[in-house]
Amino acid sequence: SNNTMGMETLLLNENGYYLINDGKTFLSINDDAKNISFGEEQPDFWKSIQNNESGYFEDDKNIFCFASIYPLDGYHNIRWILVEYVPMSGLSIFNNEANQKIITISVLLTFVFLFVSLVAAWLLMQKKEASEREKLTDNIFKNSKEGMIIMDAQTRIIYVNPAFSLITGYSEEEVMGRKPSEFKKDKRLELLYNMIRNAVNDYGSWQGEILDQRKDGTTYPRYLTVSKVFDSKSKELINYLEVFEDLTSAKMIEATIDKIKNYDEITGLPTQMLFEQKMKDLIKQYDNITLIILQITNFDTLYDNLGKTFGAEIIKEVTNRIKAFLNEEDLIGKFHRDQFIVARVNSSEKLE
Repeated sequence: SNNTMGMETLLLNENGYYLINDGKTFLSINDDAKNISFGEEQPDFWKSIQNNESGYFEDDKNIFCFASIYPLDGYHNIRWILVEYVPMSGLSIFNNEANQKIITISVLLTFVFLFVSLVAAWLLMQKKEASEREKLTDNIFKNSKEGMIIMDAQTRIIYVNPAFSLITGYSEEEVMGRKPSEFKKDKRLELLYNMIRNAVNDYGSWQGEILDQRKDGTTYPRYLTVSKVFDSKSKELINYLEVFEDLTSAKMIEATIDKIKNYDEITGLPTQMLFEQKMKDLIKQYDNITLIILQITNFDTLYDNLGKTFGAEIIKEVTNRIKAFLNEEDLIGKFHRDQFIVARVNSSEKLE
């Protein structure tokens, strides 16, 4: 840019090429463009720019001053140079030494004003980005399905998200300023939370599955993660973050899958896989075990002729009759649609 006095302001990249503002974005000029390298046009001045962060320079034609700008916070390998200069030919009324000093001071002040304006604009942009990040984080916390608690350095609660209240039954007002262990009705849970806090202080974090208690006294499984939060500059402990997930639904699904996999649908008896696991435990406890395999004769014919409902009733009746002959320590399982297996402990009697 320039003005009526011939004063010009330039913005250069770290290689000495011009950065041009088209009114929207900055564009970097390619190295093979013609007559656009400030470093080639002013080699002596460019050498001074490369060796200094800011400074002043003049030759027979121009008065220059410059300062370095780092547009990306923390990335000092990306450097821009702001250059302000006035051609001497445009200052014929200021030819004596005293007036040249006045011009130099004016140029410097103008340069400082432009530099401060640029820095102020950059700071405003950084503040806007920080505000947007804060809003995004707040939305994540509020819309998360996992319960979240933020505590101060003394483990007193300073923030809970809506999922916390939904899972535990405690409102925000009931827990603010309190430690998580303080509103546990079960003393064992209070001791557990104190142990978790000690583990976090020793190792920096803790995670695992626990059985917690809601406000109404009902228990529920939760997967809990507790971590320390440190200040990025001072490295001092400033917060604790607790994130937890209600495992009630997951446990119900797990129990349903386990039942389908390990228990017969009609009789509720262990299937082959579960029976074999229970047999291993039985063998460890008893030396004398008798295995008996029973099969219903012509069951397929009865099932096909009389239907599924009648077939299920036959299976249930046979199960009840077998159980009537068994002792408490005996084991019964169902391997196939019409086949049962019985393990009798310390008994030489046959199953009539």
